[in-house]
Parts: sequence; C-alpha cells; structure tokens
Amino acid sequence: MGVIFAIAYYIVVTGFGFQISSEKLTSLATKFINYSTLILVIECIWRLMHPNLEYANFAVEGDVRWIYQYKFGGLMYVDSNAVAIHIVIILFFIFYREIEHDEHWNKTKIILIILLILTFSRAAWAGTLLGWIYVRFLRNQKIEFYLINLVFFSVLLVFFYKLYLEEKIASDLSFQSKLEIVGIVSQYFSNASIQEVFFGIGFSNSLERLGIYAHNFFMVFFIESGLIGLILLISMFIQISIATGKKALYIFVPFLITTLSSTITFMPFLYVSLALIFLMEKRKSKIELPEYSKA
Repeated sequence: MGVIFAIAYYIVVTGFGFQISSEKLTSLATKFINYSTLILVIECIWRLMHPNLEYANFAVEGDVRWIYQYKFGGLMYVDSNAVAIHIVIILFFIFYREIEHDEHWNKTKIILIILLILTFSRAAWAGTLLGWIYVRFLRNQKIEFYLINLVFFSVLLVFFYKLYLEEKIASDLSFQSKLEIVGIVSQYFSNASIQEVFFGIGFSNSLERLGIYAHNFFMVFFIESGLIGLILLISMFIQISIATGKKALYIFVPFLITTLSSTITFMPFLYVSLALIFLMEKRKSKIELPEYSKA
C-alpha cells in the first residue's frame, strides 16, 4: 500500500493547495523544505551513531566496503541510497524555487549536500551532478540538442570505458553485483507467466521472488506492477511534466538518474514536491484558482 499512499500525496496536496492563497502556498512549500531537512538531519545522525559493525573490519584491510557500516540501519530506510533519493528531491525542489521564484536557500543547500555526501550513495552523487548540469545549462535546449549530445557522450563513454573504466569495474564488487542482478532479472522474465508480465507480482514482493534487490526503480516497478503498471507510471510522469510546463523536470531528471540504482518505490517527498510545483506554476501562469482569505 506504500506505493499507492505515496502517489496519493500528490492528489491530497494538490486538492488542498487549490483551496489556499498564494502566500499560504509559499509558506507551505517553505515548511515542507525545512521540516524535511530536519528529518534528514536526524536520520543522518542516527545512522552514523549506529554503524553496522559487520563491515568495520574492511576499514583495517583498506577495502572500500567499510562505508557500508554507515549505509544501513537508518531511521527512514534500511539502505541510505533511499535516503539519498529524498535528499536529491528536496535539493532540486530548492533549485526550482531559486531559479523560478528568485529565492535564496544557500544554508539549506549546504546542509543537504553534506547529508548527501554522508549517504555514501554514488548513484545519488552522479544524479546530483548530472541534474545540476541539466538545471544550469540544458533546461531550455531543443530536442535536437539532446539527441546530438547523447550520441557524442555515448561514443565518449565507450572510449573512456575502454581506456580507464574497464579494469576498475572488473574489481568493483558493487558494480559486479549490479551485473549479477541483470542476469537474475532476465531469468525471472524468461520464466514469468503472461499474467505476471502484464500485471506484476504485487508491490514489495520482488525481493522475496528474486532473492535480491533489483536495484532499479523502473525494473522493480515493472516486476511488481507489471507492464500495465509501468506504462501508467510513465504516463503519469509525462502528464505531470506537461501540466507543469516541464518544470517538473527539475526533479525528474536527477531522480531518474539516481534511481537507476535504487529499488525504492515509496517516495512521498517526490509526489509532494511535484504537487507543489504544479500548484506554483498554475499560480504563476495566472490560471484562476480559488482564493480563501481564511484558509
């Protein structure tokens, strides 16, 4: 039910937001950022103060896996990768407010970046960097620009992989585990029934079925809700992007990059942020919404 409840946040916030004034909507968005940041600070402190000592010995051996003692056992989620996604969402919601509404959130951004670093989530770091590049330099480009650069950077990546990354990846246990997951998922689909392919196996059942986390948001959604559920999710994301005049891409771009290496499907921060962007864009475009002074 967590997935359904998370999506319901979008409906509830949107419905409530239509009933309040622009000033109160801005205040609501500010409180959402502040309280979310406070929760994330508390989560980080708890996780760092309660390390998983099972991985402590790796520090003595000089193995990078020592960081795993600070990745598990948080208050919000078992894995700090999931926490990192929420940090990325709030951070880019702030970027949206700074650029589109001329606000300043420097102190909060610094706090969130520190918290993001302390999640030790490489996918979130990459998603943040690439998302920032999109926000600062690529937001208003035409589709041809993206296609040309996609081809260029794909070729560049192949050369970089052959010259430098291939040997590094071969000894990277984290990356190797993701390759192993691809094989397990492929085997699952080769044995899945037609009903399972189209309608899924039910939310939160992929771990039990596969014996391992699928480590990819869309892959998990596909397995658990089926092809129909995945199409509905993508359609909803596209519709929200259109309804917000593409402003939802402030969050969608870094989110989609980060969740290439995440299984989390319960993300209330995502849907609250999208709902607030939708409401703010409707106010900004001067579309008539009811204003209630007592709200």
